[in-house]
Order: sequence, then C-alpha cells, then structure tokens
Amino acid sequence: MLFRQDRCIGAGRSVFLLVKKTLPPSAYNLTDYSAQAFEDSIWCSIPITYQKSMLFGCLYRSPSSTATNDAYLEALFNEVSEASLDFRVIVGDFNCPKIDWENMFSTSTNKFLLDCCQNNFLSQVVESPTRDDNIL
Repeated sequence: MLFRQDRCIGAGRSVFLLVKKTLPPSAYNLTDYSAQAFEDSIWCSIPITYQKSMLFGCLYRSPSSTATNDAYLEALFNEVSEASLDFRVIVGDFNCPKIDWENMFSTSTNKFLLDCCQNNFLSQVVESPTRDDNIL
C-alpha cells in the first residue's frame, strides 16, 4: 500500500511509505496544526498484535530548512511522542550532519534536533554512516 505526501510548493519532492497490504497499514493523520505544517512527512499506523500498534513515519528535512520549519518539526516529534500507539519508528533524512549521536552532543544550529529527541525519549538506532560520513 502506498502512502504519499507531495510537496505543495516546489517541484519534484515528496515523501512516501510503501507498506505490505497484509500488515494492514492505515493512514495516520496529525492533529496539531504545527505538526501538520512541517513540510515533508507521511505517517501510517500498523497493527503489531491484536492490542498493540506501531506508528511509522517518513520525513525529509531540507538542509536549508527555516527556523519556523524546524519548530514545526519539533511540534511533530512532540505529537508523535504523545500518540496513543505502542511503538514509534521515524525514518528519513534530517540533514543534521553535525550531531554526534554517540556522545549526544552538538554545538551547531542542529542542536534543536538532538534536544528534541532527548526531550521526547527518542533514540538514534542507526549507528554507522549510511551516506558518505552522514548517518541518515
């Protein structure tokens, strides 16, 4: 099943999730206006067992993201962390290369993402570079 979010402004960018129909996934809609305003994300929920489910999201943060869009990303993480689902998986490209995930440290303008993850008890699972020296 395809879940796709095309960008309203600009051409050629979208985010999508491709999930087996047998799981069966369903679209997950954000309720917070600021979370909805983040430019590029798509979400679905997937039942894991009869009583448990997982929220799965894919997002893209442009390297030229504005402070306003970064605030929307923070609101998105806050909403996802408070969602009444049992598990959360967030994948994508955050374009924040100056975060040291091993030591949980950053002195750059990308520190907001590190702080946001720590405040919402989110953790980085990928530990080795996936593209050049970057961890996506």
